Amino acid sequence: MEIYNLKTSNYNLRGKIGELIAKSFAGGIRTVEFSPYYFCKNLKLFENQKTILFKHWKSIDLIDFKQDDFRNVKEIIISEVKTISQERSYKKHLEITQESLNAYREARTVGIIVKVIKIILQDNWNYIISIKDFDENDFYVQNGGYYRKSLEIRRERYKKWIEFKSRI
Repeated sequence: MEIYNLKTSNYNLRGKIGELIAKSFAGGIRTVEFSPYYFCKNLKLFENQKTILFKHWKSIDLIDFKQDDFRNVKEIIISEVKTISQERSYKKHLEITQESLNAYREARTVGIIVKVIKIILQDNWNYIISIKDFDENDFYVQNGGYYRKSLEIRRERYKKWIEFKSRI
């Protein structure tokens, strides 16, 4: 049997655990658990909001819709979740992919609220959580590993959205 350390390896798993912790505090859903088609079809959203959400769905970690009694969406809140070890918590800037940074910039232009949820894992199974408004100056762009997606894949996803939009 091997012993694994989440603080020093398997960053994708650590990120998923952080998203689950953030979801329990902030509410909303993890975007990997639902299709954007469901929300864009079943919620009353502005077209420009639908377009941005679909275009950047896989770059968003958490999303929450605040509705009135008539299912009109009053507020959309999206969150970037960052899970880091205590040893790295001293760093001033957090990593973000260019795709995620673009998503959050565009989202703000159409009235979507953007938050950052930072989770610091400590040695004793404790964690610290902070939630604040998104400020792109808190980040630096790092497009490594899994997130090196080709531009062609993103364009293809956007074409599917345009096709879907024409059917509803």
